[in-house]
Amino acid sequence: MSGVAFDVGAIKADPELLLVALGFLALFLVVRGGPAYVVHRDLPRPDRLAIACYLSTELPLVVVITRIGVVTGRLPSGKAAAMITAAMLSALVFPLVAGRLRERPTAHA
Repeated sequence: MSGVAFDVGAIKADPELLLVALGFLALFLVVRGGPAYVVHRDLPRPDRLAIACYLSTELPLVVVITRIGVVTGRLPSGKAAAMITAAMLSALVFPLVAGRLRERPTAHA
């Protein structure tokens, strides 16, 4: 078990880390969701976007990686907090967006 080591104090001390978190969030969507969007060309656009959102959630892997980075001294606590913030947002926001996209009616040919 790893457990989440989330340094809220680092985020409070340096609000610019929230911008870093938003950058990571965008990268999650591009790096993980982008390929899925491209591969599933046979699906309607809303479905492709929904799949991309679902596949862009990141929490478990980011928690483990940041924990290892902080413990070994290779990742500053503030950057780890920004990455975990982005991962938490991805796990909360992306599935909601995907669900909304799937609710929309699609035009079938």
